[in-house]
Amino acid sequence: MDSALVSVIVPTFNRAGFLPGAIASILDQTYRPLEVLLIDDGSTDETRAVAGDLQAQYGENQIRYEYKCNGGCGSALNFGMERALGSYVGMLAADDLFLDGNIKALVSKIEVTGCDFAFGGWIHDVNGVRGEFVKPIGANCPDQLVLDHFTSNPNFSLLSTLFRRECILSVGGFDESLQWNEDSDFLQRILVAGFKGEYVDRAMFVWRLHAGGKSRNRVGLRSCQIQSLQNIIEEHPELRLRLGERYPRTMAELWWLLGDAYGSEGVWGSVLEAWKQSASICRPSLFRRLRFWSVRFIGIDPAQSLFLIRFLSLLKSQD
Repeated sequence: MDSALVSVIVPTFNRAGFLPGAIASILDQTYRPLEVLLIDDGSTDETRAVAGDLQAQYGENQIRYEYKCNGGCGSALNFGMERALGSYVGMLAADDLFLDGNIKALVSKIEVTGCDFAFGGWIHDVNGVRGEFVKPIGANCPDQLVLDHFTSNPNFSLLSTLFRRECILSVGGFDESLQWNEDSDFLQRILVAGFKGEYVDRAMFVWRLHAGGKSRNRVGLRSCQIQSLQNIIEEHPELRLRLGERYPRTMAELWWLLGDAYGSEGVWGSVLEAWKQSASICRPSLFRRLRFWSVRFIGIDPAQSLFLIRFLSLLKSQD
């Protein structure tokens, strides 16, 4: 048996079919002692019954099931954090999978280096087909994560990371007002607070991408990314100075991507408003305009034609 207890929080909402695989991927780890906190965020499917079956299989001392009223992923993670007993804390989405040996590798890195958190990479799984190992940009220089996390992709992931418990408590947990991007917001606040991470060069989990996945809502995701970065800069104006020109470029890109997300849903008025905001921060590059033309207006209809005229007029007015 290893020394320090590790708590893994699994928030879930109507993911009963994914739970057996997710829980098995945690409890099949060789590291012990280990506890799973399965936080049911108001599910209306068979989650409670599945949780009972899993407790019967693995033991209630291994899986602690807690039900709460629906409040979103950040709320469920905070609920779990309040009940976690471990010196180290990790998280896993109910529809994802830990890879063998990841907890032991992360604990070892923290204990050997004395860092506050350790992180690794991951593997994407798109509808059952696994891709190649994704190495986060933050791996190249963990000391620069506080800046790179704003402006780089792919950066490090919450689910590939293990934290000392006090890190999470010191920043107040997750922002429950964010329905998307609460994970990235939390990581950024960990970094701004000055906590240091170390990279472990291996995949820690399988990120399963499927039609019902939360990250598929691109409008919600981009909107919350913008809100999160604005909030953090307001709270930490010194970070704005450190970022320099990277901050306006990143914000302009996020507003552009929000417009792109609205465009994929055919909400053209919102596209125009988002792209106007982007252009007011940083003028769109020729590449973006060409991409816009080639992707959005092949086989244009009258509504799209009108939108194109309005958007090009906007750019012309800024020349």
